[in-house]
Amino acid sequence: MPGDNGHWQVFEIRSDGSGLRQLTGEQPDVDSYDACYLPNGKIVFTSTACFQAVPCTGGDEIAVLYVMDPDGRNIRQLAFDQDHDWCRRC
Repeated sequence: MPGDNGHWQVFEIRSDGSGLRQLTGEQPDVDSYDACYLPNGKIVFTSTACFQAVPCTGGDEIAVLYVMDPDGRNIRQLAFDQDHDWCRRC
């Protein structure tokens, strides 16, 4: 879901539809998406915060794996690949 800056961001919401809160979005030119809760309570997601591009597609931005605390703090990059860490193919 797009955040206030127009880029895709990770949000959390309760199953009853209340408590919507945005967890990512401090960087204005970054898309973050495809989040998943981990067994340890942290959240893993993909993000374009690495500002890299795939040469074989004409320079499409890539998204690699990141992890954060459940409150959206302590975001850490997990992967440093040249290609996407999701299902898109060159």
